[in-house]
Amino acid sequence: MDKYNVNLKFDRKTLKFGKSPNTCEFIDFHLDNPRVWDLYLSFATDMVHLGHKRLSSEMLINRVRWETMVDTTDKKFKINNNHKPFYARLLLSLPKFKNTKFLEVRQSCADDLSYSECEILISPYV
Repeated sequence: MDKYNVNLKFDRKTLKFGKSPNTCEFIDFHLDNPRVWDLYLSFATDMVHLGHKRLSSEMLINRVRWETMVDTTDKKFKINNNHKPFYARLLLSLPKFKNTKFLEVRQSCADDLSYSECEILISPYV
């Protein structure tokens, strides 16, 4: 056995421990609807390649909402507006977006997630 082969696994309960209700709802939505993140990231990457220096999470979420046929588990909305700041933080936790001004983040309920936790949420270890 390779001494560096570590089997890390994070579960929902661990990720949601001590978090606000909005954060817990986002974690559940994100883990249940991975296609939303894939599309969000794809649209952000496309915009960078097209030369855009700044965008909003709202624009990216609206593209996922209106330009795709993605189905989600949310009973009321395709994507709840409360999730926008969380997706912004997930994006900014990626190396190519970290320390950039691509998205402006303001104080919000999403501050409940650290960038380390965002990295876990978008990792294959969840």
